Amino acid sequence: MNHRRYRVAILKVVSLVFVLWVVAAVGVSPSSYIRAEPAITATASPTPTASPSSGLVIQGHVRLGSPSGPGLGNVTIYRSFAAYPGTPVATTDATGYYRSGFQYIPGDETVTVWAEKDGFTFDPSNYSWRHYFGYESRTLDFVALFTPTAFVHLPYVARQDAFLPPTPTPGTPTPTPTPTPR
Repeated sequence: MNHRRYRVAILKVVSLVFVLWVVAAVGVSPSSYIRAEPAITATASPTPTASPSSGLVIQGHVRLGSPSGPGLGNVTIYRSFAAYPGTPVATTDATGYYRSGFQYIPGDETVTVWAEKDGFTFDPSNYSWRHYFGYESRTLDFVALFTPTAFVHLPYVARQDAFLPPTPTPGTPTPTPTPTPR
Protein backbone atom coordinates (compact mmCIF):
# COMPACT_ATOMS: atom_id res chain seq x y z
CA MET A 1 0.00 0.00 0.00
CA ASN A 2 2.88 2.35 0.71
CA HIS A 3 4.13 1.80 -2.83
CA ARG A 4 0.88 3.13 -4.17
CA ARG A 5 1.13 6.36 -2.14
CA TYR A 6 4.72 6.67 -3.20
CA ARG A 7 3.75 6.36 -6.89
CA VAL A 8 1.03 9.02 -6.55
CA ALA A 9 3.46 11.40 -4.86
CA ILE A 10 6.08 10.87 -7.56
CA LEU A 11 3.46 11.38 -10.28
CA LYS A 12 2.43 14.72 -8.73
CA VAL A 13 6.06 15.90 -8.51
CA VAL A 14 6.75 14.88 -12.10
CA SER A 15 3.59 16.68 -13.29
CA LEU A 16 4.61 19.84 -11.47
CA VAL A 17 8.12 19.73 -12.89
CA PHE A 18 6.71 19.25 -16.39
CA VAL A 19 4.40 22.26 -16.00
CA LEU A 20 7.28 24.41 -14.73
CA TRP A 21 9.45 23.28 -17.64
CA VAL A 22 6.71 24.16 -20.20
CA VAL A 23 6.16 27.53 -18.60
CA ALA A 24 9.90 28.27 -18.61
CA ALA A 25 10.13 27.27 -22.26
CA VAL A 26 7.32 29.63 -23.20
CA GLY A 27 8.89 32.46 -21.21
CA VAL A 28 6.17 33.13 -18.66
CA SER A 29 7.24 33.95 -15.14
CA PRO A 30 5.78 31.71 -12.42
CA SER A 31 4.11 34.65 -10.71
CA SER A 32 1.89 35.28 -13.75
CA TYR A 33 0.32 31.84 -13.75
CA ILE A 34 -0.16 31.46 -10.02
CA ARG A 35 -3.56 32.75 -9.15
CA ALA A 36 -3.92 34.26 -5.73
CA GLU A 37 -7.38 34.41 -4.22
CA PRO A 38 -8.41 37.99 -3.47
CA ALA A 39 -8.96 38.92 0.12
CA ILE A 40 -12.62 39.26 1.03
CA THR A 41 -13.44 42.71 2.30
CA ALA A 42 -16.78 44.12 3.31
CA THR A 43 -18.02 46.82 0.96
CA ALA A 44 -21.30 48.64 0.71
CA SER A 45 -23.62 47.05 -1.78
CA PRO A 46 -24.46 49.24 -4.75
CA THR A 47 -27.78 51.04 -4.79
CA PRO A 48 -30.13 49.10 -7.04
CA THR A 49 -31.22 50.99 -10.11
CA ALA A 50 -34.89 51.24 -10.90
CA SER A 51 -35.89 48.94 -13.71
CA PRO A 52 -39.27 49.15 -15.36
CA SER A 53 -41.78 46.90 -13.74
CA SER A 54 -44.58 45.05 -15.46
CA GLY A 55 -47.06 47.70 -16.48
CA LEU A 56 -48.23 50.30 -18.93
CA VAL A 57 -47.96 53.97 -19.87
CA ILE A 58 -50.35 55.35 -22.49
CA GLN A 59 -50.13 58.66 -24.31
CA GLY A 60 -51.46 60.31 -27.42
CA HIS A 61 -53.61 63.07 -28.87
CA VAL A 62 -57.32 63.65 -29.26
CA ARG A 63 -57.97 65.65 -32.44
CA LEU A 64 -61.18 67.34 -33.51
CA GLY A 65 -62.71 66.18 -36.81
CA SER A 66 -59.67 64.51 -38.40
CA PRO A 67 -56.26 63.09 -37.49
CA SER A 68 -54.69 66.44 -38.46
CA GLY A 69 -57.37 68.59 -36.78
CA PRO A 70 -56.87 70.81 -33.75
CA GLY A 71 -56.49 69.22 -30.33
CA LEU A 72 -59.51 68.87 -28.07
CA GLY A 73 -59.02 69.63 -24.37
CA ASN A 74 -60.72 68.16 -21.29
CA VAL A 75 -61.30 64.71 -22.79
CA THR A 76 -61.12 61.96 -20.18
CA ILE A 77 -59.14 58.85 -21.12
CA TYR A 78 -60.24 55.61 -19.46
CA ARG A 79 -58.46 52.27 -19.09
CA SER A 80 -59.88 48.90 -18.02
CA PHE A 81 -58.53 45.41 -17.60
CA ALA A 82 -60.56 42.30 -18.34
CA ALA A 83 -61.12 41.65 -14.65
CA TYR A 84 -61.49 45.29 -13.52
CA PRO A 85 -63.88 48.12 -14.41
CA GLY A 86 -62.81 51.23 -16.29
CA THR A 87 -61.00 53.97 -14.45
CA PRO A 88 -59.92 57.45 -15.64
CA VAL A 89 -56.15 57.56 -16.19
CA ALA A 90 -55.59 60.89 -17.98
CA THR A 91 -57.25 64.09 -19.22
CA THR A 92 -56.18 65.94 -22.36
CA ASP A 93 -54.63 69.39 -22.08
CA ALA A 94 -55.61 72.36 -24.28
CA THR A 95 -53.62 70.91 -27.20
CA GLY A 96 -55.37 67.53 -26.97
CA TYR A 97 -52.30 65.74 -25.57
CA TYR A 98 -52.54 63.23 -22.73
CA ARG A 99 -50.13 60.93 -20.90
CA SER A 100 -51.03 58.53 -18.12
CA GLY A 101 -48.85 57.72 -15.18
CA PHE A 102 -47.30 54.26 -14.92
CA GLN A 103 -50.01 51.65 -14.29
CA TYR A 104 -48.86 48.41 -12.71
CA ILE A 105 -50.23 45.27 -14.38
CA PRO A 106 -49.63 42.13 -12.32
CA GLY A 107 -49.48 39.74 -15.25
CA ASP A 108 -51.08 39.11 -18.55
CA GLU A 109 -54.29 41.11 -19.05
CA THR A 110 -56.61 42.32 -21.78
CA VAL A 111 -56.37 46.12 -21.76
CA THR A 112 -59.03 48.44 -23.20
CA VAL A 113 -58.59 52.23 -23.54
CA TRP A 114 -61.23 54.73 -24.66
CA ALA A 115 -62.01 58.47 -24.62
CA GLU A 116 -65.13 60.26 -23.33
CA LYS A 117 -66.49 63.80 -23.50
CA ASP A 118 -70.12 64.93 -23.55
CA GLY A 119 -71.34 65.79 -27.04
CA PHE A 120 -68.65 63.76 -28.86
CA THR A 121 -68.09 60.28 -30.24
CA PHE A 122 -64.58 59.00 -30.89
CA ASP A 123 -62.85 57.14 -33.67
CA PRO A 124 -61.77 54.53 -32.89
CA SER A 125 -64.31 53.91 -30.16
CA ASN A 126 -61.60 52.06 -28.18
CA TYR A 127 -58.28 50.27 -28.36
CA SER A 128 -58.05 46.75 -26.99
CA TRP A 129 -55.06 44.38 -26.83
CA ARG A 130 -53.46 41.63 -24.78
CA HIS A 131 -50.69 42.88 -22.46
CA TYR A 132 -48.15 40.26 -21.45
CA PHE A 133 -45.56 40.63 -18.71
CA GLY A 134 -43.14 43.53 -18.98
CA TYR A 135 -43.07 47.29 -19.44
CA GLU A 136 -45.12 48.73 -22.29
CA SER A 137 -45.59 52.26 -23.61
CA ARG A 138 -48.30 52.85 -26.23
CA THR A 139 -49.33 55.87 -28.28
CA LEU A 140 -53.09 55.86 -28.84
CA ASP A 141 -54.65 58.70 -30.85
CA PHE A 142 -58.37 59.45 -31.10
CA VAL A 143 -60.45 61.62 -33.46
CA ALA A 144 -63.39 63.38 -31.80
CA LEU A 145 -66.56 63.83 -33.84
CA PHE A 146 -69.22 66.31 -32.72
CA THR A 147 -72.53 64.62 -31.96
CA PRO A 148 -75.50 66.99 -31.76
CA THR A 149 -77.84 66.12 -28.94
CA ALA A 150 -81.20 64.67 -29.99
CA PHE A 151 -83.26 66.78 -27.62
CA VAL A 152 -83.18 70.50 -27.07
CA HIS A 153 -83.85 71.39 -23.48
CA LEU A 154 -86.10 74.44 -23.20
CA PRO A 155 -86.24 76.51 -20.04
CA TYR A 156 -90.07 76.46 -20.15
CA VAL A 157 -92.21 73.54 -21.22
CA ALA A 158 -95.84 74.45 -22.08
CA ARG A 159 -98.61 72.30 -20.70
CA GLN A 160 -100.37 70.15 -23.25
CA ASP A 161 -103.74 71.79 -22.60
CA ALA A 162 -102.45 75.35 -22.85
CA PHE A 163 -103.66 75.60 -26.43
CA LEU A 164 -107.20 74.26 -25.82
CA PRO A 165 -110.14 76.61 -25.19
CA PRO A 166 -111.09 76.97 -21.54
CA THR A 167 -113.54 74.44 -20.17
CA PRO A 168 -116.64 76.02 -18.60
CA THR A 169 -117.07 75.40 -14.91
CA PRO A 170 -120.43 74.13 -13.68
CA GLY A 171 -122.84 76.85 -12.61
CA THR A 172 -121.34 79.46 -14.88
CA PRO A 173 -123.43 80.49 -17.86
CA THR A 174 -121.90 79.76 -21.19
CA PRO A 175 -121.81 82.83 -23.40
CA THR A 176 -124.01 82.50 -26.45
CA PRO A 177 -122.94 84.26 -29.58
CA THR A 178 -125.36 86.89 -30.64
CA PRO A 179 -126.41 86.88 -34.25
CA THR A 180 -125.22 89.82 -36.26
CA PRO A 181 -127.72 91.60 -38.52
CA ARG A 182 -127.42 91.18 -42.23
